[in-house]
Amino acid sequence: MDLFYSMKNKNILIQDVGVESEVQRFIGHNIYRRSEPPPTSVDSIDFFAPYFTSAAQEKIGINGISCYAPVLLILENSTVEDVVKLFIQEREKLQKVFGDLLVSKWESGVKFLADNPKDVSTYYFLGEPIALKSPIVKKTPPSGPLNLNSVLSRNLIKSMADFCEAAQQAQ
Repeated sequence: MDLFYSMKNKNILIQDVGVESEVQRFIGHNIYRRSEPPPTSVDSIDFFAPYFTSAAQEKIGINGISCYAPVLLILENSTVEDVVKLFIQEREKLQKVFGDLLVSKWESGVKFLADNPKDVSTYYFLGEPIALKSPIVKKTPPSGPLNLNSVLSRNLIKSMADFCEAAQQAQ
């Protein structure tokens, strides 16, 4: 029996996270925000893994992929105002499905350091992060099941089976 068989049809989005506001938005509010929409070539994005860069390591002392989180909701091409309006309109449904605490974290995270509320972004609303025993780090030359380069490509999607294998090898 393959231990990671159930993960074979699941995908994980892996992205560099080093800007302090985005690190704080992920850690404190369970949100990942980016200007690009998700790739159209992928059926679903089931998980998100932040790759904490050296800039993030200076701020929080974490380098590499030290955790991942389930993606619970994705809002594409949305401004802060769009998301705030949607949360007001759908608050009851969101709270029934995801709980009061998580919805409150998301609401405050959307507004957190919103420099320009008219900027269009894709918002990934996440469940609670799951810590890895040992971080997954980039290697030169790239190797392992994730084959991580020194600079991650935009919208880097990997299978969860490969991610789990890389996490196992990092121990």
